[in-house]
Amino acid sequence: MARPSSSTASTRAAEVPQASVELEAVTKVYGSGPTAVRALAGVDLRIEEGAFVAIMGASGSGKSTAMNIIGFFQSPTAGAYRFMGVDGSRLGRRQRTLLRRHFLGFVFQGFNLLARTTALENVELPLIYRGTAPAERRRLGLAALEKVGLAGREHHTSAELSGGRQQRMAIARAIVSEPALLLADEPSGNLDSRTSLEVMALLGGLNRDRGTADAGRGDQACTPGHQPQCSSRVPDHARHRHRRGCRDRPGDYR
Repeated sequence: MARPSSSTASTRAAEVPQASVELEAVTKVYGSGPTAVRALAGVDLRIEEGAFVAIMGASGSGKSTAMNIIGFFQSPTAGAYRFMGVDGSRLGRRQRTLLRRHFLGFVFQGFNLLARTTALENVELPLIYRGTAPAERRRLGLAALEKVGLAGREHHTSAELSGGRQQRMAIARAIVSEPALLLADEPSGNLDSRTSLEVMALLGGLNRDRGTADAGRGDQACTPGHQPQCSSRVPDHARHRHRRGCRDRPGDYR
């Protein structure tokens, strides 16, 4: 799948506000017959360029399923999903893989770090998949670690770092390729309250900084969760109730 040209990106940047993520009447059903589980039931969601959004809801409300669809790990059973204007239902497996590689960044609750490799090597991993030259990988990796407050820790392995620093390393890995959309699946779920707030503040700061540095890029962050103390750090909320999306207030979703 070809990446949008610079002229296309400039045109999109001029169209304000531009919706990068759109779910329209999305339904997801696992299984069939009497044992079928309806994880999502007609969800509508719109996230605009530059937004920082929390998808909130109780356990089992469909937050992770929605994130898996937005991240192109799963396809909806019914309804439409469009990313940067591209209809996801028309993409094959390889196209979805290339889209994740070039446009999306992921932060996981369980960190998903390589235990025996250094912080810099962990952060460089997405760039290896993209075929980035070693010298450029190192430059971008060090810059990403500095952005999350881990300058000077590039030679430490994940086992030598605290949980909060491991999550910062995971965030650095997610942003090193400068994705158009950063997806964080309960990034504070395995952390204590104080560290959780620090991580959410870090994500918010990255969102603001990137919007200021390059307002036309449409960088945005989206994080599901159920911890009110962490969601308070996020300006916009989309809540899942009974596996349906609804909005708390006007903003970058519907």
